[in-house]
Amino acid sequence: MKTASLDYQLDARWSRVSHLLQSLDELTEKWNPKLVALCQPSGISWPVPALDLLLTSLAEWSAGRDLPQFSYTAQEVRTAIAGHPNASRDQLGYATMLLLGLIGQGRSTHEWEAIAVGHYHLTRGKQAEAA
Repeated sequence: MKTASLDYQLDARWSRVSHLLQSLDELTEKWNPKLVALCQPSGISWPVPALDLLLTSLAEWSAGRDLPQFSYTAQEVRTAIAGHPNASRDQLGYATMLLLGLIGQGRSTHEWEAIAVGHYHLTRGKQAEAA
């Protein structure tokens, strides 16, 4: 019985990852990106199979499309954008709105987090040059 339960969990995880990759394919067709920037959770020092599956699948997806992949920790992005590493998603969203002059724009906290990662990726080289 436990084997069937594990198989079901793996199938469910793969189904969600597969759906995400299909969504990325649709976005790629529409926007023609030149790279992939992502934010990974910080402070996880134990195996998380679902996260490993997602990261491995994303790396394979990126490589299959010749898109370089850049990865940052959540704390790294939150520190740069919101000013402290443990900023909540709401705080990160608000800081991103302020930074980009987008106060009042209706976006989810997940969208603001994605925008923050993209902005961090685009500006981190300039920040390093200025230092």
